[in-house]
Amino acid sequence: MKPIAFIHAGMRFESYMGSHVYDEAQRGIKDAAKRLAVACDFFDARLDLRAFLESRKYAKYAGLIGCVPTRLPGSAHWRRLEGALPCVNLMIASTRRASHFAGVDDAAGIRFILDHLEQEGHDRIGYFGSGHEGYARDRFKAWRDGMAERGLPLRRDWIVGFDPASGRPSGRLGPKGVLSFKGDRAAEKRLFPRIHSYLALKDRPT
Repeated sequence: MKPIAFIHAGMRFESYMGSHVYDEAQRGIKDAAKRLAVACDFFDARLDLRAFLESRKYAKYAGLIGCVPTRLPGSAHWRRLEGALPCVNLMIASTRRASHFAGVDDAAGIRFILDHLEQEGHDRIGYFGSGHEGYARDRFKAWRDGMAERGLPLRRDWIVGFDPASGRPSGRLGPKGVLSFKGDRAAEKRLFPRIHSYLALKDRPT
């Protein structure tokens, strides 16, 4: 049986340190491959997707699992790979039609958070986040809809990263290049000034 491969094109594996989500995803792939007696190769952001495609190195695999940000320069090559052999997108949905996706229900997660905060007595709930991926938009929409359903205030100064009317990402959370695909830790460090200014609001969410 041919092996399979996991390609996390968004960051290097050393950036996983401390990231529960990515650690668990990779562990799940390893455990499943072992259980099915299938060899699995692992690639991170150092893989040149264009070279991988044009050299046909992908042909040695029965299929690919990909975590590929849609705004990554190499995402177009990933979409071509999806047309060449069976592929599944993990956590980040592809923009290619009829693609396969495995992820979580982000909207349900936000609703759970709002339920919890409401039960704790909070009615001043802000939103801080951004992202052009589908999951980011789903999260914001679920927050916006959930706040409206509860009759809670949607204050613009409590919303960072999205336009409350259109539901689209707006502005930058930090300096240019903050989302540089170098890993969560690098992005978090650059976000600190924006986070501190948000928390310094005189009339802020609870």
